[in-house]
Amino acid sequence: MLHYKTDYNTQLQKKIKNNSRIILSGFVTGEPLAQLYSHAGLFVLPSYKERYFKCGNVTDLKEKIEYHLNRPATMAEKSIFRAWIRERYNWGKIAVQTLKVYEKALVK
Repeated sequence: MLHYKTDYNTQLQKKIKNNSRIILSGFVTGEPLAQLYSHAGLFVLPSYKERYFKCGNVTDLKEKIEYHLNRPATMAEKSIFRAWIRERYNWGKIAVQTLKVYEKALVK
């Protein structure tokens, strides 16, 4: 469910309404969000920063999504992905890096 209406949202909802594999959750935080992440077969949040697909190329993104939907990760791959995510998105590490940037800026 989307909490605001646009022409794009309306078109998107029509296209996916009969696809039980797609959930439009709306705004979710806290434990419900953690549960969605932990039980998702595939979570997609396209970003220009991630560089996983050719930026702006919807066909490339579609192909990547289809690939992963049709070839679920093995337990070993999931373990590797989890370790990579914990390392890359470690808030303690991010806080230290942010503090170093601030300290460097204060020295100048």
